[in-house]
Amino acid sequence: MGKVLNTVFGSERARQVIGLLIATGLVSAVLGFAARGAEWLPAAQTGLLLVFFLGAVLIIVSPGQRPRVIAISAPAIGAVILGLTVLSEFFLVTVGAAAGWLVAGSFLFRQQDNPQVMQAIRHMRKGRYEEAIESMDAAIKLDKENPEHYRLRAMVFRLDGRLGRARRDYETMLKFAPDGDAGDTLRAEAYDGLAEVHLQAGRYKEADAAASQAHELFPENWVPLYNLGLINDRLKKPQQTVDYIEEALDLRIPDQRQRVLAYVYLARAYTRLGDDDRAAEQVENMAALWKGLEGLQKLIADEQSAPLAEVIAEDVETARLLMIDELMAADLA
Repeated sequence: MGKVLNTVFGSERARQVIGLLIATGLVSAVLGFAARGAEWLPAAQTGLLLVFFLGAVLIIVSPGQRPRVIAISAPAIGAVILGLTVLSEFFLVTVGAAAGWLVAGSFLFRQQDNPQVMQAIRHMRKGRYEEAIESMDAAIKLDKENPEHYRLRAMVFRLDGRLGRARRDYETMLKFAPDGDAGDTLRAEAYDGLAEVHLQAGRYKEADAAASQAHELFPENWVPLYNLGLINDRLKKPQQTVDYIEEALDLRIPDQRQRVLAYVYLARAYTRLGDDDRAAEQVENMAALWKGLEGLQKLIADEQSAPLAEVIAEDVETARLLMIDELMAADLA
């Protein structure tokens, strides 16, 4: 059980939950031994169980979410307590009411969940980056240890061209990512973000190191491999580019846009390796990906894609020239 809790909640919170479980369990056991047969014993033991569940929720949930969780759970707990005490003849009714409130309360509060985040997303979509950042600052003030908040704010900073601030937010994501699989996912995303920030800034060695960290966390995910292929294309390391991109393609890159660019990087890498035949094969692979090219052209024309356009605009033009036979694979350098 400790391993599961550690994976899901992180080591410190796991110890606190286990400590609470032991404490309430011991008290319940002592009461069961000392007051065997007492009429109030089931109510007391049920109360201890409720104390454990409520305490565990407060430990697990981040501080910014605790008022919402308490608002949802307190009426339900109160209903169960009433059913165990003064309304014992209606116990099943009170339990049903408690369960109904948990469902309804969760729905009602979910409508109000993270209003600052929703506001930030609306501002970001309209290109109002300063307002989006202010909204995320407010969200972070309420929930300082939520790594998702830093990820969204980093994205806004990147769109606004503030790469240093974006880098610091991705690093903070790493700091607050929990232990276990969920934390590994967040860490991989943070390293991917760091790689893209460094790539955008032309810091290719730093980008390579960050993307490598993401790949170590998720070796079967195509995104870090694709990023590593792009970065090694910039570093003019053709064999590494081939290795990474081929592996990414083996894992099935789902979007035609990324596949178009993957073949561009492969064609250039094989040309640098002196294998013109394999380079030409990559251009042939692009022949059925016209929708992907059109998608890339629309993407880099979008104002909100300006940071990405800075990185891939030349690659998109290279893809276009290759696909209309105005550029030969053998001419790539």
